[in-house]
Amino acid sequence: MNISYGPGNLKWSTTATTIIGNGYGSGFNQLSLPTGLFIEPKTQILYISDNSNNRIQKRYPNGEIKTAAGQANGPGGTT
Repeated sequence: MNISYGPGNLKWSTTATTIIGNGYGSGFNQLSLPTGLFIEPKTQILYISDNSNNRIQKRYPNGEIKTAAGQANGPGGTT
């Protein structure tokens, strides 16, 4: 078994649980072409680059999802 370790010695789970991305779209819990992710080691906040929705979504350890950059409903713009 090949296990990948990330920041804070986190392990990639082979049994997978979806924590964000409830389908394709622009809703707060949906993604459209996610292209990157980052876990902040101290706070364990997950940041996702939601490319086609022109935004960065962040998911807190308690499950709350907010838009960190861009517009929450996904249109392009200057924010």
